Amino acid sequence: DAKLLSKLSNGSIGRALSLNLDKFRSQRETMLKVMESLIVSQNRATLLRTTEEMNDAKNKDFYLEYLDILQTLIHDVWTLCLNETAQNLVNSDLIIQLKALAKTAKKDKLSGWLTQIETLRENFSVNLNKKISTDALFMRMAG
Repeated sequence: DAKLLSKLSNGSIGRALSLNLDKFRSQRETMLKVMESLIVSQNRATLLRTTEEMNDAKNKDFYLEYLDILQTLIHDVWTLCLNETAQNLVNSDLIIQLKALAKTAKKDKLSGWLTQIETLRENFSVNLNKKISTDALFMRMAG
């Protein structure tokens, strides 16, 4: 837990103390399913169910956390695709799942996904509907 907290907090003691690891792991599991749906199963229904969950009223305050987690997962898979060592991964405790995703993932798609997520974040400054925007993001990512 301490190793994961240190990687997630980027050296900030305050952030490390404020993180709820159980909540984080639940959110990360959801985003890992997104990654599997995008890379392995190409399951658009799972992607749309996930956008429902992310945009549910009880999760609205955690929306950006979901995007942060998705970005770290994409970056970790991309790192493995580039044959980097696992010690550089944020989610190194998921090394088996991440390596499995990296075997199938395409590097150019991963970098494109990171760009699309950053564009989505920028577009929120003009008050876009998060649900519709997330649906569109996941469908573009799915191809």
